[in-house]
Order: sequence, then C-alpha cells, then structure tokens
Amino acid sequence: MGLAEKLQTDLVVSLKSKDEVAVSALRSLKSALKNDEIENGPLSEGRAFSIVKKQIKQREDSAATYKSAGREELAYKEEAEIEVLRKYQPEQLSEEKLRELVKQEVATAENKEFGPLMGKVMQATQGKADGKMVQKILKEELQ
Repeated sequence: MGLAEKLQTDLVVSLKSKDEVAVSALRSLKSALKNDEIENGPLSEGRAFSIVKKQIKQREDSAATYKSAGREELAYKEEAEIEVLRKYQPEQLSEEKLRELVKQEVATAENKEFGPLMGKVMQATQGKADGKMVQKILKEELQ
C-alpha cells in the first residue's frame, strides 16, 4: 500500500473515530501532497517523504513559536499533529548508522568542504535522517 492509499485509509478511520487532531493533520498532508502533484506531476515516493518532512518541520516551528508566546494549548495541538505525521515518515537512521555513512562519505570525498559533503550525505540518506543530526555529525567528522 502506497503512502496516498495509507493516508486515505487512516483519514477515513480518523473521521469515523472523530479524532480531530489526526483529521486536521492528515487533511493538511493530503492537501500538500495533492498540491505538489498538481505542480510537479506524478508524485514519487522520495518527494512524498520530503513533503511529510516539510509538514513536520512547519509544525515544529509553529510549536516553538507558540511556546515562546505562552500559548501552550496551541503548541500542544501542533505537537500532537507532529506525532500523527511521524507515522508517514520513513524509518529514521540510527545515530550509529548515520555516523558510519558520514565517515564513508568523508573518506571518499575529494573535496572536504562542509557544503558539498552535506549535500552528498543528505542525498545518500534519502530523507531517512534529520538535517540537524547530519550537520552535527559532519562537523564532528571534519574537525
């Protein structure tokens, strides 16, 4: 079952169980996927995962903004939606596997500059690693 089918099935289940947080998050994700499909043609698995990641990042930023403004109830809602959306992310690489991948990329790279290496590592992880974690590990390896 592809991401779109799983999303639709889960949306129907959430509607029937009257789970407002899940319905809101899933509708938003479905809309983002559809908009990307309209703009860029048929949706690939990689692009779909990057959209899920973008949706999670937007909610993380919103939750941080709400917390700093003292709006805990809105921050809680955003965090609940993040948990719903995480089900649609590919399984994340462990820190050990990510460190191994970074070491391999650094060893094979001709150019030991941060920017190009970061791009190569992110491309190699194919959305299965958080950019902040990759950045931290890569900085450690380059020192």
